[in-house]
Amino acid sequence: MHLRDLFLTCLLLWIALASSFYLPGPPSISAKIGRSSLVMRERKCDIAGTRRNKANTVSKSNVHTRKFQLVNLQYRKLWWPEGNCFVRIRISTRTLKTIKKNGLHAT
Repeated sequence: MHLRDLFLTCLLLWIALASSFYLPGPPSISAKIGRSSLVMRERKCDIAGTRRNKANTVSKSNVHTRKFQLVNLQYRKLWWPEGNCFVRIRISTRTLKTIKKNGLHAT
């Protein structure tokens, strides 16, 4: 088994285990106030690790304004042959296209 296959197997197993168990922590300050204690995840692909890109918007007067190009992330359930189960992961559409072309082990 190659090192990349071993890493992918461990990653998918960790994602499957992390999504099946939820261990609540101590109540947050927002829960005491009465607000929702929703925690935002990082906008990052679980497999490829792609994140947002920094770019500039250039106006007619050549003023450069910073903008962010976000990754197109989708939640998908993929079949994981080693674990013999479906795994729900947050994946970019570019990585999904690569998986459809080459298979899950090639990515």
